[in-house]
Amino acid sequence: MKHKIHKEIGVDLLGVNALDPYFENTSASRKAMFSTQIGQAPIVDGNTPRRIFTGVESIYGKNTFNVKLPCDATILKVIRKYPVGMGQSAIRHNPITVILYEDYYDPHKTIGVLEVPDHYSFHQEFGFQLKKDPAVWNDLAPGSMIEKGTVLAQSKAVRANGQYGMGLEAQVAFMSKPGTIEDGFEVSKSFLARMQARTYSTLVGNWGRKTFPLNLYGTDTHYKPFPDIGDKVRDDGMVFALREIDDDLGVAEMTPRALRTVDYGFDRPLFGKPGARVVDVTVYHDDRVNPSYTPVGMDLQARKYYDLQVGYYQSLMDEYRRLQKRRGATLKITPELNRLLVEAQMFLPVAADRRKLTRMHRLEQLDEWRVEVTYEKKLQADNGYKFTDLHGGKGVVCRIRDDADMPTDENGNRAEVVIYGGSTVARMNYGRVYEHFVNGASRDLLHRLRTEAGLKPNVKPTEHQVRQIEPNTTLVESLWADIMGYYAITAPKYHGLLVDDPDKYRHVHAVLMDEGTYDDGMYLWAPPDNPVNNLTMAKTIHDSKYCPHHGPVTYRDNAGKMVTTKHPFLIASVYMIMLEKTGEDLSGVASVKTNHFGVPAKLNNYDKQTSPIRQAPVRALGESETRSYISTVGPKATMELLDQSNNHAAHQNAVENILKAPRPSNIAKVVDRQKIPFGGSRPVALIRHLLSCRGLRFVYRKDNNDPMPE
Repeated sequence: MKHKIHKEIGVDLLGVNALDPYFENTSASRKAMFSTQIGQAPIVDGNTPRRIFTGVESIYGKNTFNVKLPCDATILKVIRKYPVGMGQSAIRHNPITVILYEDYYDPHKTIGVLEVPDHYSFHQEFGFQLKKDPAVWNDLAPGSMIEKGTVLAQSKAVRANGQYGMGLEAQVAFMSKPGTIEDGFEVSKSFLARMQARTYSTLVGNWGRKTFPLNLYGTDTHYKPFPDIGDKVRDDGMVFALREIDDDLGVAEMTPRALRTVDYGFDRPLFGKPGARVVDVTVYHDDRVNPSYTPVGMDLQARKYYDLQVGYYQSLMDEYRRLQKRRGATLKITPELNRLLVEAQMFLPVAADRRKLTRMHRLEQLDEWRVEVTYEKKLQADNGYKFTDLHGGKGVVCRIRDDADMPTDENGNRAEVVIYGGSTVARMNYGRVYEHFVNGASRDLLHRLRTEAGLKPNVKPTEHQVRQIEPNTTLVESLWADIMGYYAITAPKYHGLLVDDPDKYRHVHAVLMDEGTYDDGMYLWAPPDNPVNNLTMAKTIHDSKYCPHHGPVTYRDNAGKMVTTKHPFLIASVYMIMLEKTGEDLSGVASVKTNHFGVPAKLNNYDKQTSPIRQAPVRALGESETRSYISTVGPKATMELLDQSNNHAAHQNAVENILKAPRPSNIAKVVDRQKIPFGGSRPVALIRHLLSCRGLRFVYRKDNNDPMPE
């Protein structure tokens, strides 16, 4: 066709930007932004494949985190960390499975190991579940042969066809509304329900020599200091609570009622996320402590997990010794198995006749009991969360609305996300406009094809319904011609692959079924070197039978009334991903915590876990923030903020004045500069001291226009 052109933008030249089918229509700054954003996208539970794909998505799917066999292997043994059973004390979920295998074609018959967890988490917060192939796991038994490259578990973002679901298709309307000011997004509640990610965190409780755990999750007759695997964290978020052993007060502090009541003034509570589900528990125990420091009965739950872990590591060691006895000096193992065997020997109890060893964990001496509780929490996006398309068009959720209040067109297409259309011009990322337009055309074409086939346009048909049209070759040919005509305009390369397909019904069947998706549409292979002029392509579609529906939309305005626009709008899908920068972590204080030197102190993990909220601001002012503050509010206000954070005397005076003020929110001067002048902050004092050692001193000379005080 006339609008076909030759492009030399191959996917092998673009790196991450090869994910953008409309690469040529996106500005360089937005391309650079997208290159970093794709690495900030957590996996969401409702992920879907992309409608307009470049082919690179499947490469992401092949190279994402998974567990697969590195060689053709014979399975020797399958060991589970925890056996799953029924009953009150039984463990309901096994978090890790270990598979011992033998390299079949290796001359040395090397023994290796694969650890298959139920989730991965390489982020300080976000993670994702792994899905297992039932066909593989049903045959996974000692003696079975598994070929090289067999995937045992992989991310749920990898679809059955190999495509990678980085986010989801969202129905978008480009409109100007109050929630879209300053690159804001107005979103529906159902969209946020689909955009859920999973977070994983581990909380550590140590007790024995000086403390004992409180009975937070048990009853008067059943001592349970922490939640079991499968349990949920309490509504207040408390996972552990530790109390110091006091021989004098034990008679009052160790009654059944007192052991279930937290004293927030003296006990050490450790907080997680309320409602989170526990997915793993690991227990370390110094079994050489005799007599035990922990009172009788308080260690039953921890000992249950410890005994099962001892059995888990013992099974591994028994299998290794069996192989060692059979093969002797010819036994060869992989580094991964060697590491696991060392870990097993460190974990297993030490014989009484062995020399005394000091058990350590990361250079820290272990207490009698160390319990690590890993929990999972679904994180649903809310106000303050960031989303972006794959063209660098990020925005912040500024308004959440009921589905019924979102813009809806005459055909029932309802927007899930409203974005200010003018931001596309300002940012010059026109690729999302083409994606939006083509996806709208694909959806309306699918609805027309279903109608011509005697099916309901907005309802996914059943397999039986689509099979009914197979004998009607005339209808199949007509539907095929419509589909191929659309491909020829939008994706000539895709058209070239399919035009000579001898089984036309197979592709027509796939298009009509549109399986595995949330919203209707069609899939188009459009790599960056797609030989079309996108502007000419859009005009051709607009002037043809493939033009998507544009019409007035109805929505609820700020006055609470349902209104209909005078101008037409297009509601169609744009692929969206969520960014890791969430609005969850709120600062609980207004100034930084200082160390004994008077400079801002960094909280450690223990400090962070002893409170359900953050105890420090997100950060103090850096160089760029200081420059921005000076240019916006001036040097005096900026100096106040810096001095109050870094000047120990000013910080103490500010806190004291706030506590003593009759109206703490209405204080004229929080720091009395007559008593505490500027220049006493630790960084300034240190520089002043170093300069004075060289005989130098800064002298302030007031300028006539300078608003700063003497």
